[in-house]
Amino acid sequence: MKNFLGIAKDYAIIALGAAMLAFGTEMFYSPEHIVTGGFSGVSIIIMSLSEKYLGYTVPLWLSGTVMNAPVFLVCLKYGGKKFTERAAFGTAAYNLFLFLMERLPDIKLDFVIAVIFGGALSGAGLGLVFSKSSSTGGTDLVANIVHKVKRGAPVSRVLFFVDSSIVAAGAFVFGLQKAMYAVVAVFITSKTIDYVMEGLHFSKAVFIISNGAEEISRRVLSDLNRGATSLSGRGAYSGREKNVLLCVVARKQISRLREIVSAADPRAFVIVADVREVLGEGFEHL
Repeated sequence: MKNFLGIAKDYAIIALGAAMLAFGTEMFYSPEHIVTGGFSGVSIIIMSLSEKYLGYTVPLWLSGTVMNAPVFLVCLKYGGKKFTERAAFGTAAYNLFLFLMERLPDIKLDFVIAVIFGGALSGAGLGLVFSKSSSTGGTDLVANIVHKVKRGAPVSRVLFFVDSSIVAAGAFVFGLQKAMYAVVAVFITSKTIDYVMEGLHFSKAVFIISNGAEEISRRVLSDLNRGATSLSGRGAYSGREKNVLLCVVARKQISRLREIVSAADPRAFVIVADVREVLGEGFEHL
């Protein structure tokens, strides 16, 4: 039962990520013809050209489904079962949400706002999808398949080549200015993916080199309700043994930790570093 609930939660997060990505594409990228790469970028180009030259519009969800179908047939052979199942669900959810959201009324927005919000929503959605070992199909699947078929081809290089080609096609169809804005959107998307994948629960890691390490660790435990790890060190200049404490605290606790260290040993050497995510007892569950 517990395993089933865990899997159901994963699929719910994948669906949420797919919905956010679809909203960003349908409401921000598509109306402004922002081609950021991927099959969604190709779909935006197809939609515009079909409307201009054929007299009817090929919807994003339809062209995305058609392009992804052969990719998944190949993925069944070269991809793992778990990943293929989750990627198929993520892709189906993404195209379903595109289908549902095309009925939403168009909102006329400033172009820069469309780039910022489209990039942030797309990045957050992709981050959620990627965090559950899934995909929404498209060029990342193509890159992974090429990597598996041709072992010497790095995924990042293949992905860069394919997506750059799509952005270049967008520049040819919609103009250079929109392509330059698309590059900005890609940057925002990549940074947002990093934040979601690596976590939003920022903390501080503190290294304390002090002769009063025992007193400091006791106060950290009693006053801050945090643990500390004692490490062995040796001074490179003096050659003497050093007591080094490693402690991870919340951002709001760093001032109190400074007070504790100062009271126990004013000559202590303290290093404070930003930590993107902390997993384990006292923080987020692993």
